[in-house]
Amino acid sequence: MKKSCEQVKAAMVKEMEEAIERVLAWEEVHETFTVTELEDFILGIRGEWGIEVAELLVGQLESKQPAARLRCETCGEMLQYKGQTARQVESRVGGLRVERGRYWCKTCQEGLFPLDEEFGLSAYGSSPAVDRLAVWLGGQVSFGQVSAVLAEVGQIHVSASS
Repeated sequence: MKKSCEQVKAAMVKEMEEAIERVLAWEEVHETFTVTELEDFILGIRGEWGIEVAELLVGQLESKQPAARLRCETCGEMLQYKGQTARQVESRVGGLRVERGRYWCKTCQEGLFPLDEEFGLSAYGSSPAVDRLAVWLGGQVSFGQVSAVLAEVGQIHVSASS
């Protein structure tokens, strides 16, 4: 069920307040720290908060999934709704868990995930932006290094074999 703007705002404020509490607690126990330690800590919090907000907004889209009956693009038969299926999606803000409706054509024996199409997700489970970065980087370094560079520089995790 789609949340109201006030409910979304309250959830985001709650997440931010928790992040602030973590920052204050970290600062209290670290009388001294290096810039690298500070960067690592702040980037971790930023990443976690970004994922929380992104998943919250994805949840809003999930609740708007097609209520109308869908037809198979191949044979025209009505598709059967088969429930929600989770998928891990790698994005520039981190790994997102996406719950999306799964539809099935008995005639063609094929499934459809309309939200995947709406998001523009690749078969590899990544956003188009992550795919573009991986392809571009693949032209700069060996393909085996792409996964390591994306993880180190962008905290983006892709399979080394994809």
